Amino acid sequence: MKDMFSVLAGGLLGSAAVFPELLGILEDACVMAGHVESCDKPCRVAVIGSGPAGLSAASVMRRKGHAVDVFEAAPVVGFTFLNVPAQESSSDAPEAFAPASAEVLEAAVTFLERTGISFRTSAPKGQAELDAMLKDYDAVICACGKAAVLPTDASGCVQGKLFAAGTCVKNQKVQSAVQAAEAGRKTAASVCAMLAEK
Repeated sequence: MKDMFSVLAGGLLGSAAVFPELLGILEDACVMAGHVESCDKPCRVAVIGSGPAGLSAASVMRRKGHAVDVFEAAPVVGFTFLNVPAQESSSDAPEAFAPASAEVLEAAVTFLERTGISFRTSAPKGQAELDAMLKDYDAVICACGKAAVLPTDASGCVQGKLFAAGTCVKNQKVQSAVQAAEAGRKTAASVCAMLAEK
């Protein structure tokens, strides 16, 4: 599997774009492919959004042995990686990255699928769907960017088994893709802690 990672990383670094967090997610996937931790109580987790926060959260949850379904409103996984939003004009705006190539992103998603993560595209989730998801899944992580704005505590918990990460967190300042990926990992760690207590 390390060979696959080298190919993907080489392709990413050789493309016009370098998304360090995509490399981190792929590295996590390589570790996962060789070792998904056994879990006393594997749970079903839904992740809404496949940008940096969503993919990071999904890879952490899968590595911990949970079944993960990622829902993306766009027709392709990782839409954010392909279409970097215009940088906001403020002095505290994070440094922008160039978009990743479609080929590299497709290879990365295929690699993540091989670890056991399920992706569903063209699957927007609104409040009505969220209520049903909270019944069907042991935890739901909303990482859908600014499409939803949810208040959270310091762990990323909105309420009960609903969590949020990245720019959909209320009062969250503009985040770079690297910061969003880190927020996804942090929120996933909180979800794992909550699930372990069940």
